[in-house]
Amino acid sequence: MNVYRLLKPVIRFFTSLHIKLYLKYDGKYLGSINGYPICLLTTIGRKTGLPRVIPLLTIPYEGNYILVASQGGAPVHPIWYLNTLENPNIVLQIGAEKMEMIATELDYEQKANIWPMIVKAYPDYDAYKKRTDRDIPVLICKTVD
Repeated sequence: MNVYRLLKPVIRFFTSLHIKLYLKYDGKYLGSINGYPICLLTTIGRKTGLPRVIPLLTIPYEGNYILVASQGGAPVHPIWYLNTLENPNIVLQIGAEKMEMIATELDYEQKANIWPMIVKAYPDYDAYKKRTDRDIPVLICKTVD
């Protein structure tokens, strides 16, 4: 039996609760991990065309933000990542600030160069990488000019 399938309703419940608390308090609570900000990422659903919101750890990097599509080392890519491939125009909310951005996937070499920084921010990313056969995508989010 697929453990991810069993956990999906629990994850959805806690994700929904996290979003509500984040919005109510502008990220004051549940707004960081290890000193790095949690953002609310808004993508456009590739099938529905509707906005989709998910809380994610983001890592500030050279005036931009890094997102890691690890999904805890699950065997499939997260839906938010697939949505960004279809439409890279996203909104990141960090605290009360909302920023329109463009998400671009890093290539293998770019990702390899910053992976140590990513793992320093959140060491579990290395465990997630070992847990899955898929290549975990890393995206850089830059503000829209």
